[in-house]
Amino acid sequence: MKIKLLNERVISLKDVLDILEKQKSGTEWAKKTNTWATDLAREFDRINGGVWLRGLLSEESFWQIILPEHNHMKKVAPFLIPDGTVVAEALSFYSGRKNTTDSECVNLIEYLEEQIRKNGFTDDIVLGVKNEKLYHIDGLHRSIALASLINDGMPFNAIPVCLANGSPD
Repeated sequence: MKIKLLNERVISLKDVLDILEKQKSGTEWAKKTNTWATDLAREFDRINGGVWLRGLLSEESFWQIILPEHNHMKKVAPFLIPDGTVVAEALSFYSGRKNTTDSECVNLIEYLEEQIRKNGFTDDIVLGVKNEKLYHIDGLHRSIALASLINDGMPFNAIPVCLANGSPD
């Protein structure tokens, strides 16, 4: 599967890892998940022959990003997204938890919604292609925050991504 990005350019795994490192200072959650994201980026680098692209992702592709299982608050107000859920479907899981005040995950998404409202979608999400499908590597909470805002009427603007996608055209 070839995903065509707007303004795409070739970058390296080192560039992607540098971007992930800079983003880890954004929130406590980013610090907790950075190792997981960098390990996954390395795996997608291997799968895609070391070719990374950086550019802007279309809305059509955004809604098709496949997310991993997500349930980091098992003890308090679980926010569960089953493995293989696309962004379009994840919105319903989030909407069902939105009024929960004791969920770290919901609070983070609400914080990110406010940041996107104020500043736009400024940080790259990191994605990879495997078995002809587009997979999340980093940016799950930001993606759900953006999906929620779009659902509430905010217009979509192409979003910055780093993408492990085989060889460029």
